[in-house]
Amino acid sequence: MGTAHKKLPAVKIFPDKLVASVTQTLMPLYIISGEETLLINEAADTIRLAARQQGFLERETFDADLPGFNWADVLQTLNSLSLFAEKKLVEIRCSKKNLNTEVFLQYWAQPNPDVLVLVITEKLDKTAQNSKWFGVLEKIGGVIQVWPLEADALRRWLTQRARQQGLHIDTDAIALLQERIEGNLLAAAQELEKLHLQFGNTPINASTLEEAVADNARYDVFSLTESVLVGKGSDSLKILQSLLQEGGAEFLILRSLVRELRILASVKEAMEAGQSAGAALQRHGVWDKKQPLYQSALKRLNTRQIGRILQQASQLDMAIMGLVTQNVKEGLQDLCLAICGIALFPDKLKHNA
Repeated sequence: MGTAHKKLPAVKIFPDKLVASVTQTLMPLYIISGEETLLINEAADTIRLAARQQGFLERETFDADLPGFNWADVLQTLNSLSLFAEKKLVEIRCSKKNLNTEVFLQYWAQPNPDVLVLVITEKLDKTAQNSKWFGVLEKIGGVIQVWPLEADALRRWLTQRARQQGLHIDTDAIALLQERIEGNLLAAAQELEKLHLQFGNTPINASTLEEAVADNARYDVFSLTESVLVGKGSDSLKILQSLLQEGGAEFLILRSLVRELRILASVKEAMEAGQSAGAALQRHGVWDKKQPLYQSALKRLNTRQIGRILQQASQLDMAIMGLVTQNVKEGLQDLCLAICGIALFPDKLKHNA
C-alpha cells in the first residue's frame, strides 16, 4: 500500500482556484456539485489530470443513479489492491440522496491510501450542506460548488474564454454572444471554438459575429439538443452528421446530450414526487420559452427509458476516452434516436413501464 493521504482541514474550493489547489496536494476525496455541466466537467478534468500526474493511473467509474447500482461494488473497488500496484481514481456520479448511505460514510473511517475518490453530484442546497452525511464527507476532502454565472460573471467568463482561444472579440460582440447562448456555457464554448476555427486572430465585431452565427445556426450543438428533445429523428441525424464533419466535436456533443438527459431524469423524479413539470424545469434554470421542448421529451420518454439511455451515454463516454471499443459515430446516432423515441434496436427501449 502507498503512503497515506496528507490530512488536511475541510475546505471549500472555488473553481477558479482548483488548479492551484490540486497541484499542491491531492485530498483523498473531492465533491463537485452543481448544475452547470461545462464547469463541472472542467473541474473534474482538472482533478483527473492532477491525479494522473501524481500516480493515480487507474480509473473506475460508477453511476449510483442507474438501475442495478450497488454500493457493495463501490466498496469492493475502494478496498481492493491494484493488480499492477498502481494508485487508482474512483469516480462516483450520484444524486445527493444516494450519498447518504452508511457503508460509504463508514469507509472514510479507514480509507484506502491508494485510492482517490471523486464524487460528482447535483447542486447541494442548505439542507444537504447541514446534513450529517455532508459533515462527514466535508471533513475528509475538498468541496467544489459550481454556481450558475450571473450576467456580469458570464460576460467576464466569455471574455476570458475568448482570450484563451486567441480570439480578438470586442465588447459588443461579447454582449451579442451572451444574448444568443442564454446562459448555456456548452453552447458558448462551441461558438467560441467555431469562431476560432473561422477567424483565428482576426478581430471580430458584432456584425461579423452575427453573420457567423447565422451561417452556423442550423448545425450547432444547441440546435441538436433542441431537435432531439422534440423528437425530430431525421433532422437530428442531419445536424449530427454536420457537426461530426467538423472534427473533435464528439465529447462536446455527448456532454450536451447528457446534460439534457440528466435534466429530464431529475424532472421526472420531481414529477413522481408530486411537483409540476414546469416548476421542476424552472428549478433547473430552463427558460419558459424552452420548456415546451422538454415537455415533449417528458411525454415521450418514461423514467426507465431515460435511465437506459443514460447507460448508453455512459458506455459511449468510455468509448470516446478509449476505454472500450465502440463506433462513436454510430453510438451518437443511436443516442440521438433513442432520445427521439426511435430505437434502432428495439431491445434498447423495450421496457416501457
